[in-house]
Amino acid sequence: MKKLLLLILLTFFSSNSVGGVCGPILTFPKVITQIDSYRIIITKHLCSAQAYVGMYYYSGQVVDKKNNIIVDSVGISDGENDWLSIVDTPEGFPFLIIHSYLQRTTGMHHQYDLYSTSPVFKKIGVIQSPLNKYQANNRNGGEQEVDGFYKDSNGNFLIDRLTDEGTIFKNFGEAPPSWSSNVETVKIVDGALVSIGLRPYLIRNYQRLYSLPVIWKFNKKNLSIVRFVYEFNTWKWWSRDNFKKFSERFKIGRYSFKFYTYFQQNFGKYFGREINLAGTRKGKESVL
Repeated sequence: MKKLLLLILLTFFSSNSVGGVCGPILTFPKVITQIDSYRIIITKHLCSAQAYVGMYYYSGQVVDKKNNIIVDSVGISDGENDWLSIVDTPEGFPFLIIHSYLQRTTGMHHQYDLYSTSPVFKKIGVIQSPLNKYQANNRNGGEQEVDGFYKDSNGNFLIDRLTDEGTIFKNFGEAPPSWSSNVETVKIVDGALVSIGLRPYLIRNYQRLYSLPVIWKFNKKNLSIVRFVYEFNTWKWWSRDNFKKFSERFKIGRYSFKFYTYFQQNFGKYFGREINLAGTRKGKESVL
């Protein structure tokens, strides 16, 4: 994927607003990046309406070598991104990534849009809520910078994102706070984005998934300890009560509030240990 950065010095006022509320917009120099046969155009806008004076927005387009518009708008919001940029990806990464974010009262919302640029321009997928540096490094780092893709022990590209899947907030139709989210690890497989599992998100002990955890086999299925908690409990979210039920059902540890909390926060230490499956809803006894 060949990349060439160009800068066109073009500043003007437009009567069209970015979102219909900015008033006339001052448009700053456009940053144009040539990638293969396509150009990614990112434009910075300054609102002039009194309520929005001093506020910046970013918009983006993708055009081909004949100036035909391939993608009319890129980013998390249609023409109203608080930031828009091309990501400097790791060596050997196969796709173009455009990063956008919005700053709202509920927090900073990041998005990665992935595109293939050869032989034709094609959208691969979207990564919503990728972990930022603050979330990935126990509050050491900025919320505006995404932690990004990394390689596992086999050289595969992975990225971790926060999600409400498996939380009570999913049932309520609300976005979960970060302290009650799960981490989903997404892997690039044969040119596609594939989820390889969920695990509870705890900011103080989050780690990248450089190697896949040991798994348990049950009814010919590979299940991690987290998936066991999800499968064998009704609420299907990562509460301490579910880890309590899990530890009692499979006779793991001591029956105490202190242990249930420890188990929830350190479940990875129990990978690979034997558990007794007698009395599960499957009704079949087995020792792993």
